[in-house]
Amino acid sequence: MQTETRETTQNKTRQGRAPARLRNTREFGRVRQQGRSVGTPLLGLGWAPNGLEVARCGYVVGKRVGGAVVRNRVKRRLREILRREVKAGRLASGYDLVWSARTGAAQASYQQLAAEVVQLLRRARIWQAAPPEGMNPT
Repeated sequence: MQTETRETTQNKTRQGRAPARLRNTREFGRVRQQGRSVGTPLLGLGWAPNGLEVARCGYVVGKRVGGAVVRNRVKRRLREILRREVKAGRLASGYDLVWSARTGAAQASYQQLAAEVVQLLRRARIWQAAPPEGMNPT
């Protein structure tokens, strides 16, 4: 019973914060095997329904993208972009998303990455238009 309360509390506090993260190999593998994917020159997106009330994201940035500093910068940018989409109520819940950065992502600006993220979310039909003013995104 206490576990259910903790999970419910975590789901409620996730609104306006970064999406929960995929952390282990099994979760990434499930998205790759059971999910669908789309891509652009800078990013790839794989997604699968997760049966939860929250969206969870995982980030894959290989060594081809650059050194550790560059890879971490790309991941930080992607996390911030997704955090803003969640806060604005534009990211559909109930999906596990795996973001794969391609080599061009290291040289891309924040605005270019943000445009590609929105483009991929729209193609995956996971992105939602912002709710009207005064409406609470749930």
